[in-house]
Amino acid sequence: MNRKYDAVIFDLFSTLIDDLTYPESQMKEYRRVSSEMASALGVPAEQFHRVWAETGDSRMAGGYSDLGASLEAICRELGESPNARQIAEATRLRIEYIRSAMAPRPDTIDTLARLRQSDYKVGLISDCGPGMAAVWDETSFAPFIDEAILSCSVGMKKPDPRIYQLACERLQVSPDRCLYVGDGGSNELSGATEMGMRAVLIRAPYDDSVGGYREEWPGQRISTLGEVLPLLDGE
Repeated sequence: MNRKYDAVIFDLFSTLIDDLTYPESQMKEYRRVSSEMASALGVPAEQFHRVWAETGDSRMAGGYSDLGASLEAICRELGESPNARQIAEATRLRIEYIRSAMAPRPDTIDTLARLRQSDYKVGLISDCGPGMAAVWDETSFAPFIDEAILSCSVGMKKPDPRIYQLACERLQVSPDRCLYVGDGGSNELSGATEMGMRAVLIRAPYDDSVGGYREEWPGQRISTLGEVLPLLDGE
């Protein structure tokens, strides 16, 4: 068969796994853990929430060597100097939370496995912080990903064209031979398209919010990962 694509590249949050902060129930858990981290560090919870949010882009862009370093920086901004034990405890709380949140959506493993069985290369591009990078290799779906490009590890975020190019280089494919699948966060679909990839929006029915950090998308749309396979079969 003369294939149109050699690789499928996925986003992570709201694509392979659910978002950490949407819907509201997820946001409550996110803030609960953040409050526990603030308590461990001995800083006011609301101030910690504020600065944690303000430094999110820097964490995702590789601005800190690890999660502990980012926590130390936040505390310095708040005029506090937690000891090593407090930093370690706050780090543990965040890592445990991320580890529990890395649960794949129902059709994630099956879709990834079938792509690999069909000899497609499988990639991932995720805007994420050092906490997620620390647990990536433990996830149940990591073995099915040929190349995972984590923004905090490579020092750039979507839609920087270099991050898409890096994924293609590591997968050894050209952009026009890639199908990109994501929920539209960080203008990722526009970025993928500008690089020459075909981009497809995925929005689960329970996670169909727009606006904010998510771009509107006039192109093709699916609601489950299982729908990726028919897109390839229909070439």
